[in-house]
Amino acid sequence: LPQQTKDELRQRLNGQQEVTQDEPEQLDTGSEETLERVSTDEVQRATQDEETGRGAERRSGTDVSGGDSAGTGRVQSTGSVGNDQGEVPVSTGREEQRATEQTGPGLDSGDQQRDESSAENAEGNRGNRTELEEKAGEATPPQATNTAPVEADKRAAPMFTITPETVIVEGGAKTKFKNNLAAIKTLKEIQEAGREATASEQAVLAKYIGWGGLPQAFYKNGKANKGWEKEAQQLQEVLSEDEYAAARRSTQDAHYTSYEIANEMWKAVKQFGFNGGRVLEPSVGSGNFIGVMPGGIRSASNITAVELDPITGGIAELLYPKANVQAPMGFQDIALPENYFDVVIGNPLFGSQKLYDKRNKDLSSFSIHNFFFAKSLNATKENGVMAMVVSSYLMDSSKNKVAREWLSKRADLIGAIRLPNNAFLENAGTEVTTDIIFLRKRKQGEPKRGTPWLDVKTIKDSKGKEVSLNEYFVENKDAMLGEFGAFGSMYGPDMPALIARDGQNTAELLQQRIAKLPKQFMDSRTQEPVKEEIQRTTN
Repeated sequence: LPQQTKDELRQRLNGQQEVTQDEPEQLDTGSEETLERVSTDEVQRATQDEETGRGAERRSGTDVSGGDSAGTGRVQSTGSVGNDQGEVPVSTGREEQRATEQTGPGLDSGDQQRDESSAENAEGNRGNRTELEEKAGEATPPQATNTAPVEADKRAAPMFTITPETVIVEGGAKTKFKNNLAAIKTLKEIQEAGREATASEQAVLAKYIGWGGLPQAFYKNGKANKGWEKEAQQLQEVLSEDEYAAARRSTQDAHYTSYEIANEMWKAVKQFGFNGGRVLEPSVGSGNFIGVMPGGIRSASNITAVELDPITGGIAELLYPKANVQAPMGFQDIALPENYFDVVIGNPLFGSQKLYDKRNKDLSSFSIHNFFFAKSLNATKENGVMAMVVSSYLMDSSKNKVAREWLSKRADLIGAIRLPNNAFLENAGTEVTTDIIFLRKRKQGEPKRGTPWLDVKTIKDSKGKEVSLNEYFVENKDAMLGEFGAFGSMYGPDMPALIARDGQNTAELLQQRIAKLPKQFMDSRTQEPVKEEIQRTTN
């Protein structure tokens, strides 16, 4: 073709827009965008019409850097999708590269018609571009390349998505052990090779459920439990000494959240008006809350997650490469900015042990789950939301009134839902009564609202036994998904517990209760440039 014709073809090619999407639309509409690697000096957001570079950034959102030996580090914060201004200083100690990020909000129901029209236009553009490329190909001989194609089963996988069809938990204790062991071996193989996980490897990693409910897999006083001799040896061989100690400690409090519970919690958050922004998961485990996150919201959010256990944290990094997973790191060792995150969601550790955070010394007297609540609330922005699963003792124990008062001074209780004690039985092999608690952080100077929840009342159960119950549940009995009474727990035969009634559909009851929560009160996504520094503390 004449040179003028070639130039015209190239101009027309460059003028077309191409729409890409790599986030599966299994839970919601929306797309995940790839990120290039982070600069060690600054991160500058690309304008929304720029194309993403070919490099894939493993982390997005708030990026905490620096090791314990360094004492402090900086955190890179790209802000929420739609924020295309400003530069953020970081110090990661990695090779300097500049990163750009292509952004695009996820779809909400109100935008569906508009987005369908956009999709049709994009499809038409794609067709025009293909036709032009074919014509240009006739005019220009193909160029030789030395780059070998990557086999499909060896390609790095995108963010993993948990759906009802994804089998995370099945079989008995031995099957769960085998799944955990296979996941650990896969993790170590990938880490040794220094690469990302493939889709098939992610399927293996996703079956890891931790060691809550599997204490028999560990040696006790140097002896294996009867019938678990082989498994105990296998586990000790595959883990380092520190990893083994951390895994054994986690048998007391590692209770992973099921798909059904996490999914309903995200429905509630979306119902509150959240459609993307900054999200914190303070005790991420292997990442169930990230995996269940609706696609449209996930693609429009920056996710920061913290995990102390090196194995579960490593698995979360490989399952969710675009999330900023900080592991191994204790929640007490990260210094978060105040009034920063739009949503904090998760299932923090249960237990009476205390954590020391030198930047939050006033929280040192709190038990571990109260500490997670308080520190997370400090980091939540005004009118932001916390959605957390926690032991029923936070609501019902008179010893926890100090913690409830601390939270009540800063946040309103949107609502609480008590789950029956078998809600974590399948995932963790543990019967424990838990509450889903939704808090909204008040704006400065705003008066207290919400339902009272500071005091604990004494009631009689169906057998005439007296039990303690938070005043919120006394006034909102339908928020307890079962029958409450002195039915016993792992802590004692007469301890209070919520048990499911015969034949009850707990999932359906949870959906009905979620639907009664407030709607559309949250602010829109943060749009201003982000210039935050978060230092990692060393205790």
